Amino acid sequence: MPKPKQPIEPDMLFGYWTIISESPADYPGAKRTVVARCQCGTVKSVLAQNLLNNKSQSCGCRQKQIASQFKKAYWQARGSKQRSSANDISSD
Repeated sequence: MPKPKQPIEPDMLFGYWTIISESPADYPGAKRTVVARCQCGTVKSVLAQNLLNNKSQSCGCRQKQIASQFKKAYWQARGSKQRSSANDISSD
């Protein structure tokens, strides 16, 4: 006996995704998909099971944002070390 479908309603949130509607099945036995809008504005068809299992959090913009923050923090920390070591050398 198949598992009962977990409800996915319009306007539900999954990470950065907001559900717009459920997509009709292309063929019998097709995996359930939904049309969702990311916070950045991208609209995509996403597998419902990926949303329910937290495997899809965004269209990819979240990863870009995290990488950008990491790089910024890395270079800020590295820049402050270089400045302090340059000041140590010039004070001799």
